[in-house]
Amino acid sequence: INHQLDQDVSDPTRGSKTIRISPSIDYVINNRLNIRLFFDRTRTIPATSASFPITATKGGVTIRFSLGQ
Repeated sequence: INHQLDQDVSDPTRGSKTIRISPSIDYVINNRLNIRLFFDRTRTIPATSASFPITATKGGVTIRFSLGQ
């Protein structure tokens, strides 16, 4: 942070805030088949105006089938 003593102002020079939401749901159909649904969202908010906010979103389905016990 840069401080301007004569104006009582503080300006950030770097840094960011990151917010992440990442829920998932596992569903067991039987002892051999499992389904997982997932969603991941990340947002990065910079403290300065020198860079832009970044948002990334991912999601999908995983199906697991076991051949043996």
